[in-house]
Amino acid sequence: MPHIIKGLKLNASLAPNRAALPLNESEINDGYNFPVTYGITASSAFPGVLPKVKFGVKDQSKILCIIDGGASDNMGYKTLAEVLHSDTKVNDKNKKAVFIDCLGQGKKEPYINDTKIGLLSLFETASLYTVQTRYMTFDKDVESTFERYKIPVKNYQIIGFTTIRDHLLKMEKDQDYNDLVVELKATNDDSSSWIKLFANFKEDLVTKFGESAFKKDKVGEIIVATLDKDKFPELTASEVLLLYEYASHVETKLRITAQERDVLLLSGRFAVFLKTNELRELLVEYK
Repeated sequence: MPHIIKGLKLNASLAPNRAALPLNESEINDGYNFPVTYGITASSAFPGVLPKVKFGVKDQSKILCIIDGGASDNMGYKTLAEVLHSDTKVNDKNKKAVFIDCLGQGKKEPYINDTKIGLLSLFETASLYTVQTRYMTFDKDVESTFERYKIPVKNYQIIGFTTIRDHLLKMEKDQDYNDLVVELKATNDDSSSWIKLFANFKEDLVTKFGESAFKKDKVGEIIVATLDKDKFPELTASEVLLLYEYASHVETKLRITAQERDVLLLSGRFAVFLKTNELRELLVEYK
């Protein structure tokens, strides 16, 4: 949070990414122009795994150590509620929040099958279960936090994978849907299998809606993510199922494939479409 960064009065960066940047100058240390490289490094500095980010403090012989905020507020809603509460210029009934739900199934197996359990593997599994456990009570936890800060619970929306899943549960299922469920259950959880599913998915959408319903890239290739939103109501249960399953299986990594990018963007646009009315309601300002 910018006001906290400014109040820390940092004037030097230390290990692990020592740099000769004038952090004590106002144009850097106003909190808003703080070098993003430090935020990225600190965000990955999880205790016991990666080293802390260290700073010198102006006029004090102290070192300030920064770690990943996920160690204390993994979901981020507590920090957000604190930011909203600290804003005294806006009435509580006009403080709004949108939570983006990107917790998909992922490709992490629910067990460790290594002959010898390594520290990193154990940490990954423990972290995964910690996040999933917290997510089970996420709605109630957010509601309690907002009530504690006197912010109306109707002032936030959760949008993402669960939006698509909940919509899918209400849709009418047909034989194509049942056939796809069987196919997905028999599909190996590797990239080549998902690429094949995507190719069939893309071909079906283009056949159904026509090329005019999409935009193309500079080489004339159809971009699936650009499907005209007016076509969204025509998506069948099987098409929504594949969209949800594919998107929720994309791993967190530095680079994703073109197919993964298209599916994530399309699923995001579809989720926004499903929540259009609720999101518009958040834009209403109450007197």
